[in-house]
Amino acid sequence: MRLACTIASSLLVTTSVAAQEPQITWRSTAKTALFIEVLGNGGLLSYNLDRKLNESATLRLGYGRYSSICVLCDQETKRYRTFTAMLNTLVAGPPWSLELGVGGVVGSYRGDYWVIPSKPISEVTSVVGLRRQPVQGGRVFRVGLAPRYVIHGENPRDFSVRPGMSAGLAF
Repeated sequence: MRLACTIASSLLVTTSVAAQEPQITWRSTAKTALFIEVLGNGGLLSYNLDRKLNESATLRLGYGRYSSICVLCDQETKRYRTFTAMLNTLVAGPPWSLELGVGGVVGSYRGDYWVIPSKPISEVTSVVGLRRQPVQGGRVFRVGLAPRYVIHGENPRDFSVRPGMSAGLAF
């Protein structure tokens, strides 16, 4: 009888320990995300690396390279190259968070004729959006609005808001 009580009590302790949720700590969370963004801060198409600095702040670096093609007009095709750096904060979540951020974009653009030197671009940009990033990694999805103010470039002192959508992986 004593042996049966010992076995039963050890099974109860083992079952209660096994049923507990695993502790998710800062060390076990996915801190890096790689994603492709269509429209948004980096322009028409950009590749981005986003690194969590703590549980609610991220640093984002991006590279964009794309061409503007005007099919129904007589403007020349322009080729753009951009570099984006942003500091973001994540409110609520995970996995769903409100993403708010501010940063800058620098780069250059040029026309079809390579003899003409490229012209510089500099912008102040921000983001207001919704982000899904699982705690322990997996698929990342972002959608939002990217207000921007052009300091130097094709249309100086221009303010516009671009929609953007991103997809990638967190690890």
